[in-house]
Amino acid sequence: MTHAAGDAAAAICAEHGLSGDDIARVVVLVPEAVIPIVCEPSAPKKVPATSYDAQFSIPYIVATALLKGRFTLDELDGAALADPDVLKLAQKVDYAVDPDTDYPVHFTGEVIVETTDGRRIAKREAVNRGAADRPLSNAEIRAKYDDNAARRVTAVQAAAIADAVLDIANHPAARLSDLLAAAVPVEIREGTAA
Repeated sequence: MTHAAGDAAAAICAEHGLSGDDIARVVVLVPEAVIPIVCEPSAPKKVPATSYDAQFSIPYIVATALLKGRFTLDELDGAALADPDVLKLAQKVDYAVDPDTDYPVHFTGEVIVETTDGRRIAKREAVNRGAADRPLSNAEIRAKYDDNAARRVTAVQAAAIADAVLDIANHPAARLSDLLAAAVPVEIREGTAA
């Protein structure tokens, strides 16, 4: 429900490199059916209290992507949720019904930025990445895996696990199971961490 808008905002960041002070207003066009989930109620969506709240907040996700050019798990930690620049920009993010959506076939999103110097910058994602007719490339899947795996295991362990998954048809699943067991941090294996 939020990925298309986040991707559009990240594209605007990459193309224009705007600061929060460059932005006067942002309007995000979203399918009407998702508004109660990702846009309302408006006030708490602009200042998400938890990482869960942030995942379902168009203002937070779009503000983050406009400023950082990305939205990863890093943007869901406590420090990121308190980023004053993101929270200030989130206050400038509003929404409207996307009149051109084909939801529920696709989760569409369009971000329209009005700058303080009078420009209007718009980016539309008519088909969300990961949809059946816009699948992620193998390189995108691997990059996402590597980013997420690096949070728990070493790069060497992550590569070995990825290789085992990609070659599972040629080797017993026990190989993958052994690699996963060895990669789990000791404190988790022994039940001392959540």
